[in-house]
Amino acid sequence: MQIHHKSPIRDRPNLVPIVCTCEPEQQPITQFNSKLALWNCRSIISKASGICDAVSSEKLDNLVLTETWLNGDTRDKPVIADITNNLNHNFIHVPRYGRGDGVGVMLRKGYHVKQFTDNKFNSFENLDLSISSGSTNLHLVSIYRPPTSNKHRVTTSTFLGDLSRYIETLTISPGHLLLAGDFNFHVDVPDDSDASSFLDFLDSTSLKQHVTTTTHKQGNILDLLITKASDNFISSTKVTFDLPSDHAMVTCHLAVPRPKPTKILVNHRKLRSVNIKDLQHDIRSLLPPTKLPENIDEQVNLYNTTLQGLLDRHAPKHTRLVTLRPHAPWFNDVEGCDDCDFFCVVNKFVNGKKPTILPSMDDALPDAFLRFFSTKIDDLQASLDEALPSQLSVDLPTQLCSNMLTNFSTITHDTTRDIIMNSSTKSCTLDPLPTCILKDCLDVLVDPITSINSSILTGQVPSTLKTARVTPVIKKRTLDPEFVCRGQRGSRSVHHQ
Repeated sequence: MQIHHKSPIRDRPNLVPIVCTCEPEQQPITQFNSKLALWNCRSIISKASGICDAVSSEKLDNLVLTETWLNGDTRDKPVIADITNNLNHNFIHVPRYGRGDGVGVMLRKGYHVKQFTDNKFNSFENLDLSISSGSTNLHLVSIYRPPTSNKHRVTTSTFLGDLSRYIETLTISPGHLLLAGDFNFHVDVPDDSDASSFLDFLDSTSLKQHVTTTTHKQGNILDLLITKASDNFISSTKVTFDLPSDHAMVTCHLAVPRPKPTKILVNHRKLRSVNIKDLQHDIRSLLPPTKLPENIDEQVNLYNTTLQGLLDRHAPKHTRLVTLRPHAPWFNDVEGCDDCDFFCVVNKFVNGKKPTILPSMDDALPDAFLRFFSTKIDDLQASLDEALPSQLSVDLPTQLCSNMLTNFSTITHDTTRDIIMNSSTKSCTLDPLPTCILKDCLDVLVDPITSINSSILTGQVPSTLKTARVTPVIKKRTLDPEFVCRGQRGSRSVHHQ
C-alpha cells in the first residue's frame, strides 16, 4: 500500500501583506489632543483681529508666531491688548533685535508654562517654553532664522553650530520636543546646498521634519515642525493660505492633553430671587416720608446706607467659580434689530470687548491719575491767566439781561415717577440699588427721591451727589498708554442723575 503526500499549496490571495517599516505609528487623534499652528505673520501689528479669528475658528490651543515685529516697549501695549482680547489665551513673546524678527506664542490658559531665557544666539531668535498638561510635558521652541544678507552676515555653518549646541541642551529635557519656526531653508529643493546641510544635520541629531507641503507663495517649504525621530506625538499636519501673509499657516495635532477650561472667581447677586413685597415693606419702615432728616446731606446718606443695607440683606453677594468657554453667537441675537443695533451686535461678535489699556503701574495708579489730572487743570488755569494782559484794552459794555433765572420749579411725585420709569435700565457702581430693583420699588421710594430733589430750591447740592466714577480713557489705542495720551470719562450714580 502506497501513501501519497500532497505538497502544501499556499493560496496567495488569502494572504495579507505585512508592511515593515521603522517609522513609528502615529497616535490616533482624539478630542483630548491639543491643536497647534505655526505662522509667519510678518508684523502682528495690523493683524491682531485676524489672529484672534484664526485661533477661534481653528480651535487652536497653541499658535506659534514668527516675525512679529514687536519692539519690546510701550508701543506694543495696544497690539498685545488686542491679541489677549481672547480671554482663553495668554501671549508670550520675545521682541525683535533688528529689522523684522520677533517670535511669540499664544497659549491656551490652563497649561503650566515655564520660560527659559538662558540660551540666546546671534544666528537666530528663539522662545523656549516648557509646557505641561497633566502628566505630559512638551518642550516647545519657537525659532526664526533671518536669511543671510548684508545686514545679517551669518553663514549656514555658524547657524548649524549654534543650533547643535542648543539641541544638546534640549534633547536631555524630559517629555516631547517640538521646534517650530521659519528656518529660511528651501528643504524641498534637492540642489540647495544649505538646505541639504540642514537636513543632514537633522538626520545626524535624530530629528525629523514633518512639513511636506509648500508653505510659501513662491513655492518653497520654509516653515518647519521638527521633533525627535523616535517620537510619534505629532499628526495631521496641514498647510493653508487663508491668512494675509506670503507664508501659510501650518496646523497639526499633538498627543498632548488639552488643558482644562480656565475658571475665575466672580461676585454676583441673585436679583431675580428678591421678594419685592418684602423689600418694599422694609423700605417703608426704614425710610418713612414723615421722618426724613431736614438736613439734605443727612437725607442722602440715610437713603444710600439704608438701600445698600437692604440690598445686602435681600440679595447678598455670592462668590463662585465660573468656567470660561468660547462664545458662540446665535442668529437669534440679531433678529428684529434696527441698523444701529445690528451693527453693534455684529461688532460685539467680531471684535469682542476691548480690554482697558493701563499704564505700567499697580497700587499707585489711582493716586497717580488723580494727581496728573489735578495738575493738568491747575496748569491750564495758570496758562490762561498768563495769556491775559494785566489790563484789558477793550471796554466791555455793561448790559443787563432782561430774562433772569431766579428759581427752579419743583417737580411732583408723578413727574419723578415718569422720569424714572421712562429712563433706561442702566446702573452705576455708585447706585445703592440696581435700577431694575429701583423701578420695582418706586412706589415706596418716590417720596424720598422727590424730597431730595427739592434741595435744588435752596441752591445746595449734597456732597454725595458730587461724587463720580472717573475712568481714564486712552484717546487712541495706538498711542502711548501713559497719562499724557488720556482723557477722562466720568459716570455718576443713576439715582443722582
